[in-house]
Formats: sequence, C-alpha cells, structure tokens
Amino acid sequence: MSEQDLQVFIEAFRAGGFRGPLHRYRAQNIDFREMADFTGKPVTQPSYFVAGERDAVRSFIPGMDLYANPGAGCTDFRGSVILPRIGHWVQQEAPVETNVALQEFLKGL
Repeated sequence: MSEQDLQVFIEAFRAGGFRGPLHRYRAQNIDFREMADFTGKPVTQPSYFVAGERDAVRSFIPGMDLYANPGAGCTDFRGSVILPRIGHWVQQEAPVETNVALQEFLKGL
C-alpha cells in the first residue's frame, strides 16, 4: 500500500470513525438469524464470482480452499476468476481487472 493509499484510509476513519466497520463484524450473529429462511436455498439469478488469490477469507478453515467451488449454491453460475496477487478488496486493489471480469460476465447475460 502506498503512503497515498494509506492516507485515504486514515482520512476516512478520521471522518467516520471505526464504529461502523466494527459493527459489521458484531452483527454476524444477527445475520445468521435474519438469513435463516434462506438456508439451503440456491441463488437462482445469473452469478459470477470474482476474488483475490491472497484473500485471507479463502483460507479461514485450515487446509480448505473456501473458493474452490464458488458456484455450489447457484443454479445459473456463469464462472469465476481468481485475480493473482490480490487480497480481499478486489475492486480497490485491482479495479481494472475487476471491471474487465464484470464486463465479460455482463456480456454473457
């Protein structure tokens, strides 16, 4: 991350604080309750998966690649791309590559 990139985040946290980002993680148990009606139901709209090779979420469970089968819960899965050398925030870390992937997906609709 460049010093300029870091300053963007510093200014954002100065303006809005850190409470909002922390609340996202504090709400995880609420998510499970509110999403219970969707458990086991597939995603039926056309779907495409874009992720980063270095995303920490990918290896949250040791020995398992959580991105190995991204279309498992989809009935109209159109494919995926794992962007090399990119972490969790693909749209910020690789905006051009992310947009190319999304445009290719949209062309197929």
